[in-house]
Amino acid sequence: MKIVYRPEREPQVFVLSPQIEAHQDIHLYSNGSLCLYYPVESPWKHTDNLHEKIIPWTSEWLLFYEIYLLEGKWLGKSVAHVQP
Repeated sequence: MKIVYRPEREPQVFVLSPQIEAHQDIHLYSNGSLCLYYPVESPWKHTDNLHEKIIPWTSEWLLFYEIYLLEGKWLGKSVAHVQP
């Protein structure tokens, strides 16, 4: 895992290994970072802590990814991604 964090921006989380192949059902951004939350409902604030939000959300994302590999369907909460 790799977390890219700049205080003025939202953290980005990447899975380094194994490489995750992009698919429309998997919640990834176009740069390969994990889509951990819906920014409209849960915006990242500069006062938030990585260990309270990003780390647990990443663990949850990984759990749903493993289930996706078994079931072929994303079973976590989701909002349709708008493709640019």
